[in-house]
Amino acid sequence: MNEGGKRKLNANGQLPEDGCHIASDLKELQVYNRIKLALADILRNDLLGFRSLGRSDAEKQCSDLMVKLAEDRFTLAVVGQFKRGKSSLMNAIVGEDIIPTGILPLTSLITKLKYGSVKKMLVNYEYSVFAEDKPVSLLRDYVTEERNPHNVKRVNDVILELPVPLLQKGVEFVDTPGIGSAIESNTEITYDFLPNCDAVIFVTAVDAPMSTLEIAFLKKIVSYVDKIFFVVNKADLLAEYERDDIVQFAAKIIRSQTGQEHARVFLVSSHEGFTSKMIPDSGLYAHSGLKSLEGALVTFLTREKTSLLLKTSMGKLLEIFDNEYRHNAFGTSYIESRTIDEGRTDVVERNTAIALLIDTQNRVSKLYNDVLEAERAGSQFDKVKLSGELPSLSDGIINKSDRAEFSQSDAGKLEMTDIEETGSCPVCRHLVIQLQEFYAHWQYLLATDERSEVEFGETLGFCSLHTWQLLAVSSPYGASLGYTRLADKMADRLRSSISVIDSGNKVTSFLKESEKCKVCSLLRDAEKVYVGRFSELIDTPDGRRLYSRSDGLCRRHLSMLCDSSISPGIQKFLLLDAARHFEQDAEDMKSYAMKRDALRRSLLNQSEKTAYFRTITRIVGYRSLCVPWDQDGEI
Repeated sequence: MNEGGKRKLNANGQLPEDGCHIASDLKELQVYNRIKLALADILRNDLLGFRSLGRSDAEKQCSDLMVKLAEDRFTLAVVGQFKRGKSSLMNAIVGEDIIPTGILPLTSLITKLKYGSVKKMLVNYEYSVFAEDKPVSLLRDYVTEERNPHNVKRVNDVILELPVPLLQKGVEFVDTPGIGSAIESNTEITYDFLPNCDAVIFVTAVDAPMSTLEIAFLKKIVSYVDKIFFVVNKADLLAEYERDDIVQFAAKIIRSQTGQEHARVFLVSSHEGFTSKMIPDSGLYAHSGLKSLEGALVTFLTREKTSLLLKTSMGKLLEIFDNEYRHNAFGTSYIESRTIDEGRTDVVERNTAIALLIDTQNRVSKLYNDVLEAERAGSQFDKVKLSGELPSLSDGIINKSDRAEFSQSDAGKLEMTDIEETGSCPVCRHLVIQLQEFYAHWQYLLATDERSEVEFGETLGFCSLHTWQLLAVSSPYGASLGYTRLADKMADRLRSSISVIDSGNKVTSFLKESEKCKVCSLLRDAEKVYVGRFSELIDTPDGRRLYSRSDGLCRRHLSMLCDSSISPGIQKFLLLDAARHFEQDAEDMKSYAMKRDALRRSLLNQSEKTAYFRTITRIVGYRSLCVPWDQDGEI
């Protein structure tokens, strides 16, 4: 410690020793998050693809995986043959007698333990989307064969939220029914749950370790799960001299049947472990074997969980694809649909969805292999390289002109009624309509079309005005998707600008506001086209007659119209009409002020109340073309 109790930082602004470890852990976490978010992007595209193909099961599985990633949820299940003390082991680990135990087979449903600041129980029913809050004391009424025979209450699973430190590490601790009992559904439920596991605690017992049924079950587990904690329970039934022999016996069978040469076996007494926490007694805690098991669990959840969560998530996604291939979701149906009618919209959409899914499968397969290779090289994520942009479901469905490319022909026709309508500059009014259509289409593209996201990022988005206007019509979800690419691009540009400073130059162009704002370009083009059509219409007697009944043009568009190819006579007509409007507005504003001064608000008419707004609009144009919109989109 230096003076004042503070530790000196090194040249990198870190603490000299443990600071390096912290920095390393933070970097590892950052890369992990990037890979996780890249996988989420792939899943989002797969959701759209499977939904488009009507593959509801695959869509649901992708949605579940997305939830798992969002929650950063790691599923650690306790599995084994019935009456091996699985529930007792869980009670010992959480330090509370909460999971039902007994002589007869009890657990008949999946019970999930999650972290919660207060103790709480949620029951998920097969027929309901929403979980039902129930007292924790009633757990036995829902998960045991005795109180809920053959699951007559139609419970899907039960979630217990507990303030247990171990559960704070992002783990979902799951109790499963024992296999091999007379209740066949218990075995079925456990086998069906295996694909949901990221890791398992496999529990056997000293009174009949590694039975034939357990060996067959273990082989099934290995096909789904890479990380297995092997526990031989009920160590309190052994004499001290028997302990090593039983561990060596179990380890030999496990290694020969699973091929895991370095599999570690934990000899545990759930009874002693639970008792040691209730007394408490550190000596008994160590002797019970629970201390060693929990130490291994904590180390794993702290150091290895994140890597395994990504691997299992990617593995499950690849399994979804394998299953879809087995059901011919992409093969023959893809070829047949192309031969039926290449131009049909539904065929194009289907083939686009299939192409998207095949591409995302290739990407997740590469990502999966990269994570495995990085792990073999001794680094969880450092060597993983994220691939470039994903294709989008809108590719091949939305053509270039639909992808927010508005040509001059999109400016719309100029009708007589456009001039006759009073209360606003007709050119400004048209531009606002163009803006609204553009924003509605563009915010959709930013949420669904990868190429539009890339383009948005490359051009650094819109100018300040049009950025805030876009946000006014976008949801937080759409904005989060749309601006992700731009944020990444900004970060890349900022980092690359450091080399400019090092070379002695100033950073100028990048830090300036975007000079390629797509909305500004759209408005300039639409404005030019519409004013040109306006000049043609105003050149007719009917056009001038209707125009004289309107509120006329704002100053900007009046100037553009006068600078166009209209005759001097038409120019004089336009200027005199504009002067007349300003004079009338001035009179209305004076009258408004006079009646307010005289406390005669009731005498005010609508023209007097809005005269100031008309004048300002005539001078500077529509408010919504000059300032951001309100969040409700009104102007």
